[in-house]
Amino acid sequence: MAKGGFYAVAAGRSTGVFTTWSECEAQVKGFTDCRYKKFKTQGEAQAFMDAYNGTQSNPKVKRPRDYSTVVEDELKPPSAQKLKHDNKAQSADTSKPAVAKGRKTGVFRTWKEAKIQVENLFSASFKKFPTKEEAEAFVNQHAASTTRLNDDPDPKDPKTLVAFCDGSALENGRRKCRAGYACIFPHCEQWNVAKQLVEDRATNNRAEYMAALEAMKRANVEDPERSRMLYIFSDSMLLIRSMTEWVGTWQKNNWNKSDGTPVQNRDLLELLVAEKGSRRIRWTHVKAHTGKQDWRSKWNDVADNAARNAALSVGGK
Repeated sequence: MAKGGFYAVAAGRSTGVFTTWSECEAQVKGFTDCRYKKFKTQGEAQAFMDAYNGTQSNPKVKRPRDYSTVVEDELKPPSAQKLKHDNKAQSADTSKPAVAKGRKTGVFRTWKEAKIQVENLFSASFKKFPTKEEAEAFVNQHAASTTRLNDDPDPKDPKTLVAFCDGSALENGRRKCRAGYACIFPHCEQWNVAKQLVEDRATNNRAEYMAALEAMKRANVEDPERSRMLYIFSDSMLLIRSMTEWVGTWQKNNWNKSDGTPVQNRDLLELLVAEKGSRRIRWTHVKAHTGKQDWRSKWNDVADNAARNAALSVGGK
């Protein structure tokens, strides 16, 4: 694979965005059901991670399942200048443009027709082929892959492993801080956990990490083979980005950040990484305190209230 670019690993030994193929390869080589892809920009790589882990707000984004290693030949939509040049040259172009992901998919007669389907559309997948048969095969292959990769179970299904995690801290970061965390399981509420976080300098972030740790522990009790996917819903972007973007790089840098300073809460992050193991986790961000009554908002409020009550429980500092 060519040098340069950014490598997004959504499922592997460690996840995150890497800057060299050797770093990426170390996370995915020999790893069953890995999911990774190379991008030209860090922003595109990050968007891929967000889409995979369910952190984008756009509900139309399809979130793939990593049954097998998938490296798609997705091209960034060309610039306006290039589009103009391509339009001028299309009369001499006999290739068949195929759009596998776009406003409309299929094989088009001209690039001008295909351009309408992909222009300014992030994550569009398209390519030119010398023959119509090859173009159709590309579209059909992508359609079959999409069907296969997007059949994750509905988290509302009672048979799925689903946890809503939240942390709460009053006087956050101070010695008198009272913190608590909660892990709520909508499909099996007897598994629910709500505890006070008793530490010298408890923080909201540590409470969020502890809640996620409880979710993984319960998942490993119910599914010790780690074969089932775990859905974790949280209103903490720090938790989600730590586990989906940064932790792999932090590990490689001996738990130091890019500026050389130590990563905070390393002890809990190491526990989270160990507890996760090879399990697939779908991290989903939920907005807090929306007052809405949809399924996600309702259970996030339950977790929020449980964490706050745990922080205020008798016996706190």
